[in-house]
Amino acid sequence: MKWGFRIILILALAIALGIFARSNSGYVQIAAPTFSLETTLNFFIIALVVIFFVFCVLLRILKALWNLPQRWRQLRKRQ
Repeated sequence: MKWGFRIILILALAIALGIFARSNSGYVQIAAPTFSLETTLNFFIIALVVIFFVFCVLLRILKALWNLPQRWRQLRKRQ
């Protein structure tokens, strides 16, 4: 029952997001003295979400690599 509710909730959020994205005509402009970037608001939001998840995955990988020597020592002690 929980899974069914979660799936329905995710689908409802996806539909709402689709309706919002279709009716949204905003844009984002980032300007610096030698650089200018102009993109749609929808693409900007999607890019931020993707960058966030990539950053989280990279942090997890770095944490695993940082703890690798300690885990290696623990595995060697067990043998």
